[in-house]
Formats: sequence, C-alpha cells, structure tokens
Amino acid sequence: WVFNVGFSGNINSDDYSKSNRISGSIRANRVTEKLKININANISKNVRTIQFDSTTSKFPNNNSGIYTTIVKSLNNHWSLGGQASFNHSTYSNIDVRLSVHPAVEYSFFKYKDAVKKSITLFYSIGPSTNSYIDSGYYDKPEHLLFEQSLSLNVGFLQKWGNVNLEASYNNFLNSFSLNDVRIKGRNINTFSIGGYFEVRIIKGLSLEVSANANFTKGIYPNIPRKFFSRDDLLTNTRQYP
Repeated sequence: WVFNVGFSGNINSDDYSKSNRISGSIRANRVTEKLKININANISKNVRTIQFDSTTSKFPNNNSGIYTTIVKSLNNHWSLGGQASFNHSTYSNIDVRLSVHPAVEYSFFKYKDAVKKSITLFYSIGPSTNSYIDSGYYDKPEHLLFEQSLSLNVGFLQKWGNVNLEASYNNFLNSFSLNDVRIKGRNINTFSIGGYFEVRIIKGLSLEVSANANFTKGIYPNIPRKFFSRDDLLTNTRQYP
C-alpha cells in the first residue's frame, strides 16, 4: 500500500477583496499481480469576497468527492473491475452525483511488471444519478445518465525518471430533451489527453514537465440554464456553456 495525505490553504486580502481557500486530500493505492486498488478522497472550500461601491459580494466555490477504482486480474493481461464515485461541486452545479461503472482492462505488459512499466486500455460503462444545485441545461431537473469511457494509460518507472501519459474519450448513451428537441447523447463528448515527464538529472535533482488538454463537444447536462453574469465569468466560480 502507498498512502498520501495532503493539506493546503491560503488567505489573500486587500482593501477591496479577500479570498480564503482550504483543501485536503487522502489517496491510497495498491498494485499487485492480482489486484489494483485506487482510492482518492478530496475536499476544497474557497470563498472570494469583493467590496465595491458599498456593496459586498461573496462567491463560494466548494468541491468534495470520493473516487474508487478496483480491478482484479483474470490472467496476465485481462482484468475485470469497476469504478465508483460520490461527489459535490458548486462550480459544476452538482449537488450530489453517485456513479457505479463496471469496467474491463487489457494490459499490454504482464501485470507482474506493472510497477515498472504499464500500458493499459481501460473501458467502463454504467449509470450515474445526478441532482443539480440549479436547473440543469436540459429539461429534467435530475438525470439518470448512462456513460461510457475508454482510456489509454501509459506509465514507466525507470532509473532515469518517470513517464505517465493518459488519453481518454467519454460520451453518453442516453438522449436528452431541450424545448421539445431531442439531443443524442453520443453528440456530447470529451477527449482528454495529458501527462508528465520526470527526468532525474543528478541525485536529488529532477526536471518535470506536464501538460493537459480537454476538447469538449456539446453542452453537458449539469451546466445551468440560468443567465451568466459578468461577475460569474470574472470570478470563475461557475461552469458555463
């Protein structure tokens, strides 16, 4: 088992604005030939207060969640398992989201070599139940969604450093309705790619380079239909279309 515990916070203040942020996380990981377990829990609270023309405005941004992946190997290359999550996000307009997705994984290398080198294809499919803080973009205030995701994960741990890369694609299997117009779920999708390289220059000194990109088509159902003000955009406390 490998455990990681993190905590951070800061306060910024001047005559016109104040920002408070606090966050914490706990991660637990275990990888063996037979079983891979990943558990991640995090919470963050951020409040920005702005005073202007004798008016005080507060912009909260709170997020929390628990994410679990469990995969059991069937042989040297194939595994079955699943993912489960529970989360809340004021930024994403999610009051409560609960998902359970069965999954299958194929490893190009044998699982006994997974700690040092790993290239895997991971496919998950399943339902999630969602309730929103404000009305979601489509006609129903709550949604039972069916999603699928395919990801390619690459990881190498060598004496010279580490490489971790991931590319993923996901979309919806069910349709949505918007003002009597039917929207196909597969037309709402995201492609993501990212990772990092860490090169050990000398003992105790490493260079790390990371990059991430997301390409989204369509409007996700959690996006609120309400009007977005200039303040919403400037403070970046709400996700918008």
